[in-house]
This record gives sequence, structure tokens and C-alpha cells, in this order.
Amino acid sequence: MNSPTSETHQAASTSGTMAFVLIGPLVWAVHFTFVYGFQSVLCVVGERFSISQSIIVTGVVAATVIAAALLTIALMVPRRVEALVTATPSLPPQFVFQRRVMQGLVVLSLFAVLAEGAAAVVLPPCGA
Repeated sequence: MNSPTSETHQAASTSGTMAFVLIGPLVWAVHFTFVYGFQSVLCVVGERFSISQSIIVTGVVAATVIAAALLTIALMVPRRVEALVTATPSLPPQFVFQRRVMQGLVVLSLFAVLAEGAAAVVLPPCGA
């Protein structure tokens, strides 16, 4: 007997599907960790070795631009993102739901990334 997941189409992996759906929060988490880790370390090191605070702001802006670009790409071409993180593509009805959830989370993550980047630019990097 042929089942829907036998020869013609294999079921997508659970971990790949979760990575696809959560790509927005994953990119945001990496951005958050990098921005605040990078900023904190350079503030401490900068006091001893006189590192300019503009270097910190430039690093934060660069990380924000990269994260925002990745999130925008995920928002615009979800099939390509799915192909990158899953071994087998989802069936069309499942993909529609997964895509909508992923895109909603990407929009929230994009807002968070831009807010973090804006805060790092507007506020003094190492305090007053």
C-alpha cells in the first residue's frame, strides 16, 4: 500500500521543521547574544586599552544590518529557507501553516532586532 509518506514524499524532519518555523527567534537570539556580549566585552576591554566607543556602535550596527537582512530574506523567500534547514520539503497544506507561523515570528524578531540596534545607537554604549 502506498501511504502519503512512502515513496513519493517523505515526511519532513521534526528538527528541520522546528528550525524553519523558529528561524526568526533563532536569528534574534544570536543577534541579542552578539550585541550585548560584544558590547559588554568591548566596554570592559575599552577602559583598559582605550578602544573608541564608535567601534562598539559600528559593530552593533553591522550585526543589526546582517540580522535584519537575514530576517528579510526569510520573510520574502520562505521556500528557500525551508530547503536550507529541512531535508525534505513539507506537503503544501502543512507548508502554508508553517510558513504563516514562521513569517509572523520573523516579523516580531525583525522588530526586536531593529529595536536593539536602535537602542545601541541612541544610548551611550558603555554608560555615561
